[in-house]
Amino acid sequence: MKRRDFIINAGGLLVTLPSFARSSNLPYMDQIGIQLYTLRKEISRDLKGTIKAVAEAGYKQVEPYGFPSPQSIEMIKEARKCGMKVNSSHFDWNSMSYIPNVRE
Repeated sequence: MKRRDFIINAGGLLVTLPSFARSSNLPYMDQIGIQLYTLRKEISRDLKGTIKAVAEAGYKQVEPYGFPSPQSIEMIKEARKCGMKVNSSHFDWNSMSYIPNVRE
């Protein structure tokens, strides 16, 4: 299978998973989340609309990326407005290992 075909097929899986979760008797299936990095192109065009579409698709949790950037903060705010949980995030390692000299 070519990578492009896999990505197209996986995209369909991302859309159908939440509907499967609602019809399943498995207790954890209603807690499925999505890494927002997989939607980075859509987010760069329309952050609020993309987050809203993710919530409408049935996702209950999201994992933003690029923390602590202004965009990641906006992702978190929008996700919470749409009733989704944010339990983790990708983050910029430099934000943890580099402390700027604020005296200069």
